[in-house]
Amino acid sequence: MRVIFHIDMNAFFANCEIAMHPQLKGKPLAISHDSRRSVVSTASYEARAFGVHSAMPLYMAKKACPDLVVVEPHFDVYRKISHQFMDIVRSYSPIVEPASIDECYCDISHMIETTREQPYDVAWRMQQEIYAKTKIPCSIGISPNKFLAKMASDMKKPMGITILTRSNIREKMWPMPVGEMFGIGKKTAPRLEEAGITTIGDVAKEENYQTLKVLLGKSAYIFQQYARGRDNAKVDASDHDAKSISVSNTYEYDLTTMDDIELNLRALAEDVSVRMQASGVVSNHISVTMKYSIEESAVRSMTMTNYTQNADDIVAYAILIAQDHYDNRPVRLLGIGLDHLVPAGKVQTQMSFYDHDDQSDRKEDLDPTKTLLHAFKSEGLPLMRAADLLKQKEEA
Repeated sequence: MRVIFHIDMNAFFANCEIAMHPQLKGKPLAISHDSRRSVVSTASYEARAFGVHSAMPLYMAKKACPDLVVVEPHFDVYRKISHQFMDIVRSYSPIVEPASIDECYCDISHMIETTREQPYDVAWRMQQEIYAKTKIPCSIGISPNKFLAKMASDMKKPMGITILTRSNIREKMWPMPVGEMFGIGKKTAPRLEEAGITTIGDVAKEENYQTLKVLLGKSAYIFQQYARGRDNAKVDASDHDAKSISVSNTYEYDLTTMDDIELNLRALAEDVSVRMQASGVVSNHISVTMKYSIEESAVRSMTMTNYTQNADDIVAYAILIAQDHYDNRPVRLLGIGLDHLVPAGKVQTQMSFYDHDDQSDRKEDLDPTKTLLHAFKSEGLPLMRAADLLKQKEEA
């Protein structure tokens, strides 16, 4: 039988800062650039008790937690600790699949067969070693497959170890709210609940398949198999240099105006910028996803004039794409993706739109979208439809 671990570093960015500055321990902490447009990258558990969470606009986080301590991110430190964390996991098994900077899957089946150790004992030893060497707590899920391992690692935080198999999912996983099932979005969960599918156990029931198919489309079968504890995906230990980084959000209420879309694109751009900085990559190719229903969505992309990881640059292009393609239908999901990623250090010139000669004396509150348009015009690049839309808006 396969033995899969999912190892999740708890509140990673926040705990990295606490490891460097122990005086922050016990305080409600948010990792974010301290500006109104910023979003929270990670919140400490003390801040989460006030409702502060990742991807939350910082101004809302400060309202929810007046004593919130905002700390600027230190991505070089996070990358260094992440590499250290992955190296520790690989010392137990070479079959490791990073899922992000702070989590990974690990297949330790061969180790268990060879040493005859109990999986829980191996997980406890790994957890203690990670904490001793990085000062960062982690949670570990143990399972015969990746989906259950991921679900298990979320069940006890921080410093939890949970075993989840098909023999105990009825008691441990099936009673959980459907919204806690990995892969079920914030918008989908209420719709499932309205249809009477309120728990993960309800997803597993054969009699609910047709309802699931209506609500989830082609994904219904996959989610029902997951709910029954079945997942045949292998831990992929091949080269995992990031090919793309993307973020998206499904909204409780549809976005019905361009102003709403622009506001939410800014939050997404800040989030994806943080992830790119944490991974040490830049990109010159951006895509924007607008989803109108479960079955219908539009993805539009373009090549940027420079490699960047800057949030203002990213949102400027994202807004141009959205304005060029938005057709006034209600939007339930927005997403921003960056691909063609390269390490930041390999790009010699990483100009911002603000670096153009005639913008050297710009004011601090200069709209980056206008600056982008100026850059395109000065380069003679064809973006007339988006530019015309912006011009019409500015003249209105």
